[in-house]
Amino acid sequence: VVFAHAWRALSSGDYHAYKALLLRAVRCFEKAGDTKTAATMQANAAHACLELGDYAEAVELAGAALERASATHSPGAMAVAQNNLGMALGRTGKLTEGIAVERLGVVPYKKLGDVRLEGASRNYLARLLSLSGSLTEAEAEAQSSIQLLEAIPLMFSHALATWSSVLLARGRATEALTAAQRANDVLLRAGSCEGSPVSIHLRLFDALVAVGEDADAEDALARAEQAMN
Repeated sequence: VVFAHAWRALSSGDYHAYKALLLRAVRCFEKAGDTKTAATMQANAAHACLELGDYAEAVELAGAALERASATHSPGAMAVAQNNLGMALGRTGKLTEGIAVERLGVVPYKKLGDVRLEGASRNYLARLLSLSGSLTEAEAEAQSSIQLLEAIPLMFSHALATWSSVLLARGRATEALTAAQRANDVLLRAGSCEGSPVSIHLRLFDALVAVGEDADAEDALARAEQAMN
C-alpha cells in the first residue's frame, strides 16, 4: 500500500512525498525480511533525492542500497542503485567515480533487455561525460539513449534535452536548438514526463540564448520557473 502511494506521489511530481513514502516502504520491507525489495526502494529514494537536489543524501541512500543488493545477489536492485549512485557521485563533484559506476549500471539493463532503464542509464552517463568534457563520447551515449527511448515519450524528452546540451557544449547551437525544440514538442504532446520537466525547458532556454532568440528564451525560462512551482 505504501509503495502504491509512493508511485501516486511520483506521478503528481511530489518528490518530497515520494521520497518519504519510499523510505517508509524500506522500513516495511525490512521488517518483513524482504531485503531485496528494500534495496530497490532505497535506490528509488536516491532518485527522489536527485530530483530534489539532495545529492549527498542520494549518494548515501544509493550506496547503502548497492551494498544491500550486492549482499542479496539482486542484479535488478544493483542496477537501479548503480544508476542513481553514478549520477549522485557526479553531482557531488566525483565525476570520474560517477562515470565508472554509471558504466556498470548500463551493463545489466542491456543484458536483461530493459530498454527503458538502459536508455535512462545512458542518458545519465551522457550528462556525466559532458560535465567531464568528454563530449564525443557524451554525444554517442546521448544518441544511444535517444534510440532506446524513442518509443517512450515520458523519457524521450529528457534524452533529447541531454543531446541538446551536449551539442551546445560542442558549439553546434543550431542543432542544439532543433533537439531542444523537439524535446519540448515531445513533452507538450505527452503532457508530462518522467521526472521534472524543468531541465527540458532550460535546455531550450540555453539553445535559444545561444542563437540570439532572446524573446523566445524568456518564454522558455518562464515555463521552467512555472514548472518549479
